[in-house]
Amino acid sequence: MAGLFPQEWLDEVMERNNIVDVVSSYVPLTKKGKKHWGLCPFHSEKTPSFSVDEDKQLYYCFGCKAGGNLVHFVMNLEKLGFRDAVLFLAERVGMQPPEMENSEEADRRRREKQRLYDLCRDAAKAYNLALMTEGGQRAREYLTKRGITPAVITRFGLGYADPSWDGMTGYLLKKGYALEEIEASGLCIVRGGKKFDFFRDRVIFPIIDQYGKVLGFGGRVIQGDGPKYINSPDTPVYNKRQMLYGLNFHKKFPSNRELIVVEGYMDLISVSGIGIPNVVASLGTSLTKEQARLMRRFADRVYICYDGDFAGQAATLRGLEILDGEGLDVRVVSLPDGLDPDDFVKKYGPVGMRDAMEKAYTLMEFKLEMLRRELDMESENGRMEFAKRGTAMVRGLEPVEAERYLKRIGQMTGFSMASLQRQTFETAPKGNTNQRFHNTMIREESRDTGPERLLLGLCAANPSFAKWAMERVEAEDFSEPLHRTLWTIIEELGDRAGPAEVLMRLTDGESAAAASEILNQSLDGIQNQKSLRDFCIRVRLARAEREADALTGRMKTLQGEERRRLLSLYMEWNKEMDQLKNGILPARRSSSERNQD
Repeated sequence: MAGLFPQEWLDEVMERNNIVDVVSSYVPLTKKGKKHWGLCPFHSEKTPSFSVDEDKQLYYCFGCKAGGNLVHFVMNLEKLGFRDAVLFLAERVGMQPPEMENSEEADRRRREKQRLYDLCRDAAKAYNLALMTEGGQRAREYLTKRGITPAVITRFGLGYADPSWDGMTGYLLKKGYALEEIEASGLCIVRGGKKFDFFRDRVIFPIIDQYGKVLGFGGRVIQGDGPKYINSPDTPVYNKRQMLYGLNFHKKFPSNRELIVVEGYMDLISVSGIGIPNVVASLGTSLTKEQARLMRRFADRVYICYDGDFAGQAATLRGLEILDGEGLDVRVVSLPDGLDPDDFVKKYGPVGMRDAMEKAYTLMEFKLEMLRRELDMESENGRMEFAKRGTAMVRGLEPVEAERYLKRIGQMTGFSMASLQRQTFETAPKGNTNQRFHNTMIREESRDTGPERLLLGLCAANPSFAKWAMERVEAEDFSEPLHRTLWTIIEELGDRAGPAEVLMRLTDGESAAAASEILNQSLDGIQNQKSLRDFCIRVRLARAEREADALTGRMKTLQGEERRRLLSLYMEWNKEMDQLKNGILPARRSSSERNQD
């Protein structure tokens, strides 16, 4: 995968991105000894077991075993592929992809985007100023009735678009922006040679990203006809599918790894205004994969808090399953019918909101509740249908989790636990039972692989050790496929070998995590030639014993010439075992011989 980019460019990306700086933008870290420690972003925990080694440029969690280098961290947390993770890191330090460097077309696109960022910033300032003028009095009165104070106006940069047909367009033209740029920003519509402002006579909500850039706007009508809310169309700098309103207040993730997701601007302002932290707005109930991945950066658990219309909440189910598919723990906050979060917090305050969050449905509870409301639970047929469809929902869960929900189904229908369990598992479509367990890879350690792991750790951290060991140990001497792969990578890297560089060649998440555990192990007290020689002998000896044992088994079933050939090989391996047991470590092959293979 590293071959996707020139090695020199890739090395520079890694050099300019320090793993501690990048990780600490997501995870609060505390330095203890040689490492930095924090709560793992990949699983829930109360005691920090997540470590970052600045010297090796690696991370590793002793709890969930997640590990790797900086690219793997970004891949796993941002849910990106290798290429996109590298480009993410490159953009972070202002580097352009090599194919785009010195490209006039790329420079033109960057300049155009920057112009749009500047234009949207100037528009936001103008909208905010207009709110404070005499012409913005009606908008201020509306906001006051909604409980919006001047401090909130300032905090969220709220503004006002006056009723004129082209007031903002004229202002931006005077600021030096071209009509084509204003149209590209979504603030102006051009038809038949005439120009019109997109937002007119509306309260304005700037949409700002986590880096403080104004990307677009939302507008709320004050009175009259037309849709209550309208949003900027997609532009070169704004894509509604990829944004969350309020994200600019979350430059770093919440310490409790939780987010509350509301639907609209006023919902967010009201909920955050009563002291409930970590609120974002999805600007609609149709959540997207892009938004889910964005949330995953900041949270492990997401509370969905839309209006109290259960039918409306049911329409969000696909979005909830998208969140679940991204590994988020989804909870659904149920509000009384007819109340949205804005109304709810005004009536019940922070205590009421926290109580509603405590009672939030899990995703499966929400599905079962929707099913209950759909069916006539007073009839026997309704309860039977609920049991059939409910057990089908539970079928893919882990056993303990499935039992929890089967008990609930039993309480709601009156069916026994035994009959529900039979319905769940005995009637499952063939090949469709609990795939999570049937697909689990069980790693079997046939022998002690400690010397292999220590030899790999020493050689990855010290190219001179690696050069010496490569003349005495080959990849086939290792018992595990991953160990053989790592040895080959270390050999290929030569003098450029290092823990982070080795991991750069591994883009498979599971392999990278296992390799990170090996490369993160402590080498204190063994970084010397004596230990290196000892580990080489033990790795070679273990291989010789494996080969001799295998030959012994094969010879039992053979006769004649083939048996004599295997016996000769067996004697060679026995001879090597005798040498190694006496501390003799012959060179495997010379460097020139190895290069000829």
